[in-house]
Amino acid sequence: MEGQRPTPPSAKRDTPWILILFAALALVGGSLLGLQILAGHLEITFYAAFALLFYALARLAPQATISLQQGDEGSTVLEGGRVFRPRRRPTVQVVDPIGAGDAYAAGFLWAVLHGRDLQDAVDAGTAVAALKCSTWGDIALVSAEDVADVLAGGPDVRR
Repeated sequence: MEGQRPTPPSAKRDTPWILILFAALALVGGSLLGLQILAGHLEITFYAAFALLFYALARLAPQATISLQQGDEGSTVLEGGRVFRPRRRPTVQVVDPIGAGDAYAAGFLWAVLHGRDLQDAVDAGTAVAALKCSTWGDIALVSAEDVADVLAGGPDVRR
């Protein structure tokens, strides 16, 4: 899956770019209402609307690295027209998912700042998010060794 060229999702009708911009602004403002309106207008699922937003942002910022967190489905990262997905999605006994997105971002950025390639950054973000979900609270207190264990295919994530 690493480095695949993306295929934009299709909608029932042509997607008006103004609606995608509205959805993006609403999402940036902390509201999912824009995506719900977009999904209803296009008669598609909420997740398809999210995917359309993902590709719209890539079109608006072709040099950007764009990451879409998808809960237990993992993540999708788009950079330079290439799509990256986690190589492994750890099995997690979910205790508390609050903070998992922030934990993913922290793991991703940690890997990038340590000179890892983008695929390794996606995998590190996935591992930190999985470790976070296995503990109470909104802070992921994990070590580099914890992440390495998950990435090496260690046991299911349970704490």
